[in-house]
Amino acid sequence: MKNSINIFIKFFISLIINFFLFQPVFAQFDNPIAEGDLKSFLIKIAAVLTAFAGAIFVFMFFYSGILYMTASGNPEMEEKAKKSLVWGIIGILIVAMAGTIVSYVGGGFSQIFQ
Repeated sequence: MKNSINIFIKFFISLIINFFLFQPVFAQFDNPIAEGDLKSFLIKIAAVLTAFAGAIFVFMFFYSGILYMTASGNPEMEEKAKKSLVWGIIGILIVAMAGTIVSYVGGGFSQIFQ
């Protein structure tokens, strides 16, 4: 019991010291939404989502490879690895097509609202 009280006191003292010694820093950044037109805003959002989907695809690629290597001749595990790789490829193709569609539609909207 005494040990837990000492730990709590040390934690509380370090918390107070950190609060008074270190002041918060408020970073300045530009607003990513404040764009001149809809097309550039949509392209930025599509680029972020495409990068995220690309990272997921790389994870799925390695996951499928690890599943396939650790299958040890088990046909069910090999089939699961192949299916996950195929679905990863299908997903990245859908994301690539969606980026193209957003680019095309964003260009159309920017012409309409000018």
